[in-house]
Amino acid sequence: QDAGLSQISVTNSAINNLPPDVDLVITHRDLTERAMRQVPQAQHISLTNFLDSGLYTSLTERLVAAQRHTEIEVTVIDSLKDSFDDSSANLFKLGAE
Repeated sequence: QDAGLSQISVTNSAINNLPPDVDLVITHRDLTERAMRQVPQAQHISLTNFLDSGLYTSLTERLVAAQRHTEIEVTVIDSLKDSFDDSSANLFKLGAE
């Protein structure tokens, strides 16, 4: 929260209780494989020392950068919404003739 990441919730959970929609799991390296089996779609960070402040600093920096990128992208799309169609339709269609 100090980094302005208010849309992220952090919880401590047993591996067997990880929700299926979890995005990121941080586990001790001895438990990472088990966590990956429980929630394979999540990103996993494996560590050997939970007190490694460098890991958390690096992760926070990456999350802040990703949030800024998303905020800038939303701002640009909002400012250009009258100029282009942001649909998921493809501009080109490839096919065999």
